[in-house]
Amino acid sequence: MKPVLAFTAMVAALLSTTSALAQRSPAGDWQGTMEGSSGPLRAAVHIEQKGAGVFTGDIDLPDNGLWNLPLEDLTLQDGVLRFTYRGRTRRFEGRWDPAAGAWVGQVRTAGRTTDMALRPGFLGLPVIQGLNGYWEGTLVDQGVQATVLLHVVTDEHGTHALIDLPHALEMGVPVNQLNRTGDGVSFAAPALGLRFEGKLQPDGKSLKGSFGLAPAEFSRNDRGPPGRPQLPRAPFPYAIEELSFLNGDVSNACTLTLPHGKGPHPVAYLLTGTGPQDRDETMVGHKPFLVLADHLARNGIAALRCDDRGVGGSSGRFNTSTLEDFADDVDSGLAMLMARPEIDKARVGLIGHSEGGIVASMVASRRKDVAFVVQMAGPGAAVYDLLLKQGEEMARAQGYPEAVIAEQNELRRTIFEAVRAAPTPEAARTAVETILIAKGMPADGAKRMAARSTRPDVMRILNVDPATTLSQVRAPVLAIVGSKDTQVPPTMNLPLLRAALAGNPDATVTELPGLNHLMQTVRTGAVSEYYLTEETIAPLALDTITNWLAKRGFGRKVR
Repeated sequence: MKPVLAFTAMVAALLSTTSALAQRSPAGDWQGTMEGSSGPLRAAVHIEQKGAGVFTGDIDLPDNGLWNLPLEDLTLQDGVLRFTYRGRTRRFEGRWDPAAGAWVGQVRTAGRTTDMALRPGFLGLPVIQGLNGYWEGTLVDQGVQATVLLHVVTDEHGTHALIDLPHALEMGVPVNQLNRTGDGVSFAAPALGLRFEGKLQPDGKSLKGSFGLAPAEFSRNDRGPPGRPQLPRAPFPYAIEELSFLNGDVSNACTLTLPHGKGPHPVAYLLTGTGPQDRDETMVGHKPFLVLADHLARNGIAALRCDDRGVGGSSGRFNTSTLEDFADDVDSGLAMLMARPEIDKARVGLIGHSEGGIVASMVASRRKDVAFVVQMAGPGAAVYDLLLKQGEEMARAQGYPEAVIAEQNELRRTIFEAVRAAPTPEAARTAVETILIAKGMPADGAKRMAARSTRPDVMRILNVDPATTLSQVRAPVLAIVGSKDTQVPPTMNLPLLRAALAGNPDATVTELPGLNHLMQTVRTGAVSEYYLTEETIAPLALDTITNWLAKRGFGRKVR
C-alpha cells in the first residue's frame, strides 16, 4: 500500500503546485530592470484582469521617457506570461518563480536579448516641488547659441522630465537625474552628454547655472510648447478606416481616409521620409501626413498612410530593411487598394516625402499602373553628395561660422568614406569611433556619434542615386522643393530633378518660396524651426499638390 500512498501524495502535490500556478495572476503593478544599449533601464508593468484569462495592461519606461505604452498580445498560458509592446518590436516571456517572488524571463528586441524579473510594486519616482512646467533655456555650441527646452511633469508616476534640442532634432530625450535640494537644481540627460547645475531664483520663474563650463539660464514659459493648429478635429467630412495588409510575413498597419459621396475615388498612397516613422509621419509634435490626408480627403482624394516596419501596429524590423523591402511593401499596398470597390484602380498614385520620394520613384519606374507621383522634398542628387551639402547648409542656417562649417564638412566626408569602406556595420562603428576620438572627442561622445553615423537608415541610403529610377518614371510627376530647404537644398537638387525628368512628357518641378524641408513657412530653414513653427504644412504646398492633381483628373481644385 505504501507505494500507492506515496504515488497518491505525489499526485496531490503536483496538482497543488499546478493549481497554485494556475491561480497565480499577473494582475497588479510590477517593476523590473533590463539592460539597454546605454545601461540599465527601469520598467514598470501594470496589468488588469478583464475576465477569465483576459488581461490588459501598459508599460512605463522612465529612462526612455515613455509612459503608458499599451501591452499587446498579453497572455498567460501554461504558466507562461507573454506580452509585446512598442508595435510588437519588444517581447517579454517569463514564468512565475515562487522563490524569487517574480515573473522571471527575458525581453527580446531585434538586436538584443536581456534578462528581466518583474517583482511586485509600483515604480514611483520622487515628487519634486516647484519645477513643474515648460522651461526655455540656452546652450552654446561652438559659439552658436541654441535653444534648450525642459518639460517637467508631476503625475501619478512622480516627477519626471524631458529635454528638447530643436537645433539638433533631439526631441523628448529623458532626464534620468532630476534633483532639488533647497534652491539647488541639477539634472542630466546622459544620452546627450548634458548635465546642468544651478539654482532656482527667488521668483520661481528662472533657473541660473551652467552646462559644464558654459553658463545657462532657463525661464519658465507659461504658454507651454508651440501649438499645432492644423491638426484635424472631428467631425470629419470623410470616412476613416483602420486596416492592414501583408507583404510576406510583414503586416502593414494603415489608415484609409475615403471622401464621402459616390466612388470609386482616386487615392494617394503616402510614403514617409527617412527613419522609422508612424503613419502620420509624426515629428517634433507635427503630424504632416495626418494634415495632408485630411486635405486630400476634403478635396475628393482618398489617402492611405501606414506605419513603417516595426513602428506602431506594423510588424517587421525597420533597421534591417532595405529600400527594396519598402518598395515591396508599397507593391502589396497598391494591390490591396486596387482590389477595393471604393477605389478607382486607374487613379492610384504615390506621394512620397524626402526618402519616401525615392521609394515612390522606385515603384513607379517598374509599374505602368501608378497613375501619378508627387515628390515632396525628394532629392535629385546622389545621397552621398546630398548629405555633405545638407550638413553644410543646415549649419549655415543655424549661424555657425564658415571656418567651423568647413571643418565639420571635412570630418563628415571622412566619416562617410569610412562607413562606405567598412565591410560590416560593426566595423563602420569602430572606424568612426576611432576617427572621432582622434579628433579629441571623449569616448562616450564618440560612441554615441558613431552609432548615429552608422544607423541602418544612413548606411542603407548612402550609395543611392535617386535620378537613376526617377528618369525611368513615365507617370505624371510633380516634384516640389522649398526654397528654405536645408536638407534637400534647391540650388543643388532642382537642376538634377529637371535633368532626371527631362524625358517625362508630364513632369513639373517647382520651387516653393519660403518653405523648408517639412513644407513649413519659415525664416531661415534651420532645423530648429521644425519644432518652433506652429504650421505643419503650408497651404501653398497643400494647394500646389491638390491643384496639380485636379488638373489631371484626380480630385477637386482648391478654390
